[in-house]
Amino acid sequence: MRPYKRLFFGTAALACTVYAAAAQADPVTLPLYYTTFSGGANVDAVTSVTLSGGTLTFSGNHNIATTAGADGLLFLPDNNLAVGGQGGGGSAGHIFEITTAGANVATVTMPSNGTNFDGSYHLALSSNSPTATLYTLCNGEC
Repeated sequence: MRPYKRLFFGTAALACTVYAAAAQADPVTLPLYYTTFSGGANVDAVTSVTLSGGTLTFSGNHNIATTAGADGLLFLPDNNLAVGGQGGGGSAGHIFEITTAGANVATVTMPSNGTNFDGSYHLALSSNSPTATLYTLCNGEC
């Protein structure tokens, strides 16, 4: 290897080592919301998720709502949560809107396509402005 190539690669390796040792980020803390598929208290929150260096910690895990079913979860433009109501029973084809504190805002019944409607499991939100469109997908043959 020619001397100038060794010098270049050596300098690049030294720069990467120094930068990696000096690169640090401040701890990041945020809330986390999740659903559990089984019945009962099925919409939960973790008050604080903190990433500090290589350590991830969770604290303040608690239930915020109970819906007839819970699967897909996403934030709506008004900062409320949309929860896909799964299928079967009283939740088939429903999407529940709740606040992040767990208060029920609305229950939306999705129109059936006439055959094998199997509930609302997966949610997606368009970025159309000024209004967004909420999409739901069933699970299985629908």
